[in-house]
Amino acid sequence: MATQIDPNFVITADSVEGYKIVKYLGTVTGYDRKAMTIGKTYFESFSKNQSVMIQMAEERGANAIVGVRVILPDILDVGKIAFYGTAVIIEPINK
Repeated sequence: MATQIDPNFVITADSVEGYKIVKYLGTVTGYDRKAMTIGKTYFESFSKNQSVMIQMAEERGANAIVGVRVILPDILDVGKIAFYGTAVIIEPINK
């Protein structure tokens, strides 16, 4: 059952303040090996990769992605940009 992930819940932290992680759904990724070689800007590649990663998480039923990391190419390795993170289901902590 796919859900829609709020962009505020795609984060680099390992937890979301005010929420508890109730289920881990695994690693999600997005990458573009030819990002720079076909003339895309970093921003265009980031947008594409993040969208792919979010779609993968949504298909698993996640409502957040934590621990998001970006791997950028160095000068000699042009074109490989990747995103990865952990798809999770979070619920508000009752106070």
